[in-house]
Amino acid sequence: MKTISICITGPESTGKTEISRVLGAHFKAPVIKEYARDYLNQLAREYGRDDVLKIGEIQLAAIKEAQAKKPFLLFIDTDLSVINIWLSYKYDFISDGLNLKMKANAPSHYLLMDADLPWEPDPLRENPAERKILLRLYEDLLRKYNFSYSLISGTGMQRKQNAIRVVEEILNQNQTIACPA
Repeated sequence: MKTISICITGPESTGKTEISRVLGAHFKAPVIKEYARDYLNQLAREYGRDDVLKIGEIQLAAIKEAQAKKPFLLFIDTDLSVINIWLSYKYDFISDGLNLKMKANAPSHYLLMDADLPWEPDPLRENPAERKILLRLYEDLLRKYNFSYSLISGTGMQRKQNAIRVVEEILNQNQTIACPA
């Protein structure tokens, strides 16, 4: 059976990593962590476009490595959708090769984190005033490629419960497809 992969994506400071951890623990499933933070924290200089592309390559390799183990369910804390938006928004750069990789490696479903949480400062975050704009870019991207997605809103426990509910619905749909009556 094919792995059901759920990617948590969206603007900065919207709880992607927290939701990824919560879902992984709740469903006892592996979580592919976001690589960008590790990469950027070890840089002794300002990052550039090539660094963002490199982050995308490493993130995709980690996703493929996890999928090769064929888990039933896999959670991904960001994927090439983030790289696509990051390159487009910050550098006005669109890569056809990246878009092809993004389409070829799309998860089963995206959980798009709404920009309805308060901004939490972090040295690696850059766009506190543009989160709603970025959210719209994510929605446009997911629609453009006809990717399956759900918008996850709410704060605290409500947000976590909303994400869990969507994943449970996806799992139920996949059981129905796998075992038709």
